[in-house]
Amino acid sequence: MLFTIQIEAASMEEALTKLNFTGMPTPQLAHEQVPGPCVPPVQSAAPAPSAPRVYATAQQAYPSAAPQLAAPPPSVAPTQAPVYTEDELMRAAGTLMDSGKGPQLQQLLAGMGVQYLGQLPKDRYGEFAAALKGMGAKL
Repeated sequence: MLFTIQIEAASMEEALTKLNFTGMPTPQLAHEQVPGPCVPPVQSAAPAPSAPRVYATAQQAYPSAAPQLAAPPPSVAPTQAPVYTEDELMRAAGTLMDSGKGPQLQQLLAGMGVQYLGQLPKDRYGEFAAALKGMGAKL
């Protein structure tokens, strides 16, 4: 993996300061010498006290009763049939007309009590769409 960082600075020290690398060894470049020794990070004289170790018994670590898993959400059945527009129904009917099923479409419309699609009530669009699908239309 290769990372390239470009920093505008007057010196290497300023560039490292901008990167917040204070206290880190300064790399020596072939074309520029950076004065000054490297300063190691400051360490505290006394080590921090460690917390007492607590060991659990097998029964505490692995309780016999397994946690209850949440039940999956119930599947949601659609509450409504798809809603179709008059344009969608006209396009589907047009493809059936082009395939030679004009007489069947006329019978379907007559069976629904209308002469053309514009007369069909919107509440019967779903029924008409289902009949179109039964005739091979794609909706």
